[in-house]
Amino acid sequence: AAARPSELDALTVRAAAAGEAPLLQVLLERHQPLLSPLVANRVLLAAVCANQGECAALVLGQGASPNATSSFGVTALQSAVQQRGAGIAHRLLAACADVLALDSNRQTALHHAARAGADNGCLAALLDRWESVAGDDDGSACASRDVWGRTPLHWAVINGHREAIVTLVEAGSDIALRDKQHESAPDLAERRATCHAVGSEAGATS
Repeated sequence: AAARPSELDALTVRAAAAGEAPLLQVLLERHQPLLSPLVANRVLLAAVCANQGECAALVLGQGASPNATSSFGVTALQSAVQQRGAGIAHRLLAACADVLALDSNRQTALHHAARAGADNGCLAALLDRWESVAGDDDGSACASRDVWGRTPLHWAVINGHREAIVTLVEAGSDIALRDKQHESAPDLAERRATCHAVGSEAGATS
């Protein structure tokens, strides 16, 4: 018996999350002549969150929006960089994903990439797209602040992602900018180093 639409939708989402590209292709064909935008976006987000690039490409080809957004306000591009899925991120950018989009914490994809320690190629692609959208290199990508007043550089420092820190500083991040706790990136780096040193000493004496 043919699966009811709701069952077919659920199967399609599960196949994408599991990385079952051949099965996903069959299920997408079962949705013909049209995969609804809502379902397509759910399938894309499932593939992106599971870092399943082939499945993400399949559903993008079936009309999923590169700007699909989860119920938590996180876009597909933001999810991709969270998962360090550089290939998926590049594919979404090629499909015109909105690099300026903000999640519910007013964080951009660059914030998410900095927090996750995305590779330099991914960071460069985000910065290049921002520059092209802004029309010039106005530094707004690196200066963008979230609800805590933190820039991407703040988050790269907090999470100890050295390569991301170097890339963001070279891209023009202002290391003197302070968040809502009045901490600059160097302040956070110093606090992180102090906490690490205290933790190491405690471990050595236990």
